[in-house]
Amino acid sequence: MQKTGGTLTVALEEVQVAQLRVGPQARLEPGAYARLMVQDTGEGMPPDIQERIFDPFFTTKDLGTGRGMGLAVVHGIITAHGGTIFVNSAPGTGTTVEVYLPIIPTQNATSVSPNAEEPLPQGHECVLFVDDEESLARFGGEMLESLGYYAVVRMSASEALQAFRMAPQRFDLLITDVTMPNMSGIALAKDCRLLRPDLPIILCSGSEHTLSAEAKQVQGLTKYVLKPLMLQDVARTIRQVLDQAASETPSAHQRYRELARELVEEHDAISPSR
Repeated sequence: MQKTGGTLTVALEEVQVAQLRVGPQARLEPGAYARLMVQDTGEGMPPDIQERIFDPFFTTKDLGTGRGMGLAVVHGIITAHGGTIFVNSAPGTGTTVEVYLPIIPTQNATSVSPNAEEPLPQGHECVLFVDDEESLARFGGEMLESLGYYAVVRMSASEALQAFRMAPQRFDLLITDVTMPNMSGIALAKDCRLLRPDLPIILCSGSEHTLSAEAKQVQGLTKYVLKPLMLQDVARTIRQVLDQAASETPSAHQRYRELARELVEEHDAISPSR
């Protein structure tokens, strides 16, 4: 509605779905749901655009104004919570988006709460976290620190590589976004591995197919997590990777890394550069 203005309608209500509902890209089972509806009176979309709107990195915006990850992330969050999203649009008629999230009965919520309260695996290692989006970089750093890790955050692969080159033994783990301008996360991982062949690496992306294919390019201990990053998934993956690395790292070499990290942390305390 940017060109001509219009009306944006947002509504939230409880609904009871009596029959199975199937759409081009969605399926809704009978049950109780909270339905969030967002409707505009904008330009609408033709069918060929509508069928691709949830594809990672697909965008109709000009270069530099959109990365095509917004709706892919939204779809991932909704489906991860057992929900469904429907989109109805046509040129000249606007767009209506319906998000259905299942309502959990109180007694069921009480019965599953002990699992939800299970402590997440934590640690104290130094993690280099890289993402070119400021909000995601900040979120990643805060998430790592909440788990007890020492987080070094950079917003470009070149900055991360510079920090890594200064003290390769400082870092116990590299977590990097795959798709970044100028230098990709894959290129960063390869360059870091030239300096530290034993460096554990976790790659992040919004597309599982693309990510699994690219991860094969990096030899050695490599895992990947899908965006949006979920605290539980990240916490468990980090611990799996670090514990496996520790079991394969000679104790003398590990102690050297600890001493190197202590020296760098003392330097940061005097002149922080994060």
